[in-house]
Amino acid sequence: MTFRNIPIFSALFLGAAAFDQLTGYDNTNSRYLTLSALVDSGTFSINAEHQRTIDSSYVNGHYYSNKGIGTALMAAPGFWILRKTILRPVGGARPLSILDDPAAKYLVRVFTITVPFAALGIVLLHFLMGLGAHPRAALWTVFSYAFGSIALNHATLFSGHQLTACLLFFSFAILFQKSRSHARRPQGPRDAVWALAAGLSCGLAVLTEYTAVPASMALTLYALVLETRPSVKGCFLLGGAICAGALAAYNHICFGSIWSLSYSNLTLPVFREHTAAGIMGVSWPNPRALISLLASPSRGVFFITPVFLYSIAGLFRWWRRGEHRKELALVALLVTGTWIVWSGYWGWHGGWTFGPRYLVLTLPFLAVPMAFAVDESRWFATLLALSVFQVGCAQIGVPHVPPEIRNPIREFILPLMRRGYTACDPLGRMGAEAAGWDLLVAFSLIFMIVTAFRGLPVLPRNVLSSRWRLSLGGWALYVSLSLILAHSRDPLKLRRYREASLRHAMALTNLRQSLTLAADLGELEDRQKYRQDDHRDEPADEDDHDGIDDRGKSADELVDLFAVERR
Repeated sequence: MTFRNIPIFSALFLGAAAFDQLTGYDNTNSRYLTLSALVDSGTFSINAEHQRTIDSSYVNGHYYSNKGIGTALMAAPGFWILRKTILRPVGGARPLSILDDPAAKYLVRVFTITVPFAALGIVLLHFLMGLGAHPRAALWTVFSYAFGSIALNHATLFSGHQLTACLLFFSFAILFQKSRSHARRPQGPRDAVWALAAGLSCGLAVLTEYTAVPASMALTLYALVLETRPSVKGCFLLGGAICAGALAAYNHICFGSIWSLSYSNLTLPVFREHTAAGIMGVSWPNPRALISLLASPSRGVFFITPVFLYSIAGLFRWWRRGEHRKELALVALLVTGTWIVWSGYWGWHGGWTFGPRYLVLTLPFLAVPMAFAVDESRWFATLLALSVFQVGCAQIGVPHVPPEIRNPIREFILPLMRRGYTACDPLGRMGAEAAGWDLLVAFSLIFMIVTAFRGLPVLPRNVLSSRWRLSLGGWALYVSLSLILAHSRDPLKLRRYREASLRHAMALTNLRQSLTLAADLGELEDRQKYRQDDHRDEPADEDDHDGIDDRGKSADELVDLFAVERR
């Protein structure tokens, strides 16, 4: 399978590197600002540009990002090299802010997020082969994960979710490989070094996203129960302890105490209020939120990525094989534990995003059992097509969707794409100007995927029972009908969100539909004036998700109001 590494890596790299979301949002801006402050000024403080993100913390007169520092730390060496070479300021001038430098943002994102994503495809393939999966089923699993899940969308964003998923799975794969080698030969110093790397990878995942804490605890438990030498277990724990020490030092330097996290010092009052409840905003699991995270059209992992239903069937088939039960237990514990814990988070929906972004770190683990159920049947093809369609729309279009919108594809992403708001190609072109590039990417991906499958034996079809096939067909019908029929409750709010997103894009790009947009915004203002005149004495709607009284606001004021909601 080694020769297949090249088309696999190339396909995953191209699928993510070919698109660029120039219209940054607060989550990514906050991390970029930390990176820029660290490399250009030698500090973690983002005082100079703190107003460019609402995802910040404030303590002792200084502003900091409220995100984990892992992404910025891993991007810093590469960004420093860029600053000293191709992005070096001319004539000793002050470096341009990274938020105002599209080339710097793109290059930093590619080598920090996209490259690990492409490498994860190779690691996942060899991991599945080590479990005894059929080579063709393993390859289908890799491409289903890469192009049929929101992992692809997050591989184009300078956030921490996809990087965390890579780090956690790298740690898992190293531990699994060391446990296999222990059964064949005595373990030596090299195995201890690899265990240290696994511990560092697990710890860096927590430094990158604090949401990785439950998953890192599951991985630590897995490392301790493996049949490896005590020195190997100790090196894994040492790697995690090094990262814990780095976090403690960062907290002490920036927030005055090793126990004071960035989320304890949030700038925005509404964020502080919600985070004060429970443990950093995490309370008891919410069944309604959990159902939405699994099955709703706006946030459901099995709705947006229905091909992962094969993972559920694969769990049972994996169990019946009687092999690698510890790995099966780890996958089940990590995935379900993370889902349950974050269903109790106050912002479980993830704000402006496509799909359940807090669950991205579990997706490579969720993909593993799929390899034991893939059968190349029409059911698999249908569910994979539905997955690729939805993820592809968000990849080519807009991956930032307000949580109130019930049908992101039909109500938000496709309408904005028709208006020219799409991802950019590496040359900064968007909309119709980038259509030729999109086609070239599509044909290139097909060629790479076909090349990767060449020479592999064919899989049997319909290996699942008739009951499973009936369930898969019913779910495919549910997803298809919901994509057509599901709609949001408030059409005016939906339209307002679309126009706010377009105005935000216009502020950062040269969107060519400005005249059409101006007319639509004028119509929006007329509707707002009508609401003010017709409902002047009515109180603000308490059932609105945002809780903002928007009566009588102009379109520009609405853009400013709803910018606060983006996170």
